[in-house]
Amino acid sequence: TLYNQIINGGFAQYFWNFKGEYLIDTLESLKLIGANQTYKCFNKIIKLFEKKKIQFLELREKENLNQITEAYSLFESFESYEKELIINEYEDIEKLIYEYIRSNPDEFVYFC
Repeated sequence: TLYNQIINGGFAQYFWNFKGEYLIDTLESLKLIGANQTYKCFNKIIKLFEKKKIQFLELREKENLNQITEAYSLFESFESYEKELIINEYEDIEKLIYEYIRSNPDEFVYFC
């Protein structure tokens, strides 16, 4: 979901759609599956987001198209990280998830 959101509308879209609710879960998941470069990049983004979180959430509550544009402008500094992540394609996230699931089936399958 993270990568798809970034490609489609950037980190600002990710935060708009999820209101920052899953930041820590996403960060921990990236580390857990071994997506270390993406983890580092996303960690930087979270620090930038935290600086403007209150302002962003106030805009988010209004939920109209003008606020979306204004919210995106809050995070223009995200662009360099988005390009870095997309251009460098640090890790194949889907492959890392697949490998993690294959290596840890007990965490996903319950046998009676």
